[in-house]
Amino acid sequence: MKKMKTSNVSFISFVVLLISLVRIFPKIFILAFIILAILIGFSIKYMKFMSKIKISKKATKLYDTQLVGLLEKYGISTKREIILHVINFTFVLIYIGLLSYYKLDFGVPLLIASICSIITTRWWTELDISKLNDRFKYEVINKVVKSANKDLEYSPNKSIPKEEFIKSGLYEEKIYEYKGEDLIEGVIGETKLQFSELIVKGLGQETETKDAYIVYNGPFFILDFNKNFKTNVIVYPDSYGKKEGGFRKKEITKNGKVYQNIKLEDPIFENYFEVYGEDQVESRYILSIKLMEQISNLRELISQDITISFSENKMYISVKSIFDMFETLYFMVPNKKLKLKYLSYNLDFLEIIFNIVEILDLNVRIWSKESETVEKLDTDIV
Repeated sequence: MKKMKTSNVSFISFVVLLISLVRIFPKIFILAFIILAILIGFSIKYMKFMSKIKISKKATKLYDTQLVGLLEKYGISTKREIILHVINFTFVLIYIGLLSYYKLDFGVPLLIASICSIITTRWWTELDISKLNDRFKYEVINKVVKSANKDLEYSPNKSIPKEEFIKSGLYEEKIYEYKGEDLIEGVIGETKLQFSELIVKGLGQETETKDAYIVYNGPFFILDFNKNFKTNVIVYPDSYGKKEGGFRKKEITKNGKVYQNIKLEDPIFENYFEVYGEDQVESRYILSIKLMEQISNLRELISQDITISFSENKMYISVKSIFDMFETLYFMVPNKKLKLKYLSYNLDFLEIIFNIVEILDLNVRIWSKESETVEKLDTDIV
């Protein structure tokens, strides 16, 4: 017998909730349709993204040897959860049956029933899901990090400091709320690395809470750069120009600074990115031919848009992501193949974190970083 899943029940309860709202308020049908369309759109985007991920042998082994036991231990398919779901469905069905039999309007009772179903399911399973997340991160992800590099530290409940995010210069909105998790940090060779997931909310021109919106949500890197420089450079995805009117501007203003469009000679890099810098010569010094090739390789490995800034002798990288990493919520889908794909995505991204210094060749110190008298006349220096 196939066991019920929390995600299935929550989704069904949500659909029942929409139906009951339409029953009570016919005019809300348009809103319900929009919500449903957004959910379908996200599902299509999610499935399209997942279809590109290949299941790795490492992920299959890790799932079978460690993750299955954790999922069973912390309530993804326990008897208690199944009993709760049966009670919820029975509650809803009794209302529908009795009120339909007596030819009464069942909109309001059904609304109450569906809300109760969602609340009780969420409340009952939340504690176990939280425990499962903690165990998954400490027992699985932490071991993966340590086995890859003993010099790296993993802190599930910490993140890159807010001040460092601001220093990147990638976003100029006034920050209203700053949260993060899954901090990985350490020194690889001569290069200091910091990585974490961030959720940053900003405010519009009116500084009221109701105007808060998500500025950034995804993985964020900070790396010591292997060259000294004095001016800032921002590398946007090629889609940036399309958002700004469909063409590349000659210059932009960011955080009170004027950035010029930098035209470079690498066609693959130019296909992925558009570059703006405060100084034409130093921008080309920073973005050498070899580094442009390495950044293009990183973009292909991640298979998602990345935005990069060079500021205060550091390299900041933000990654556009469709979902959070290292979260057990995604293992609640009934399809094992999707679980393995999500786990493979996590492990593949961890490999990128472990190897990003090598991918970008940041341990190669052509000039001593202590020297402040470096000549930057040759724009094709590697």
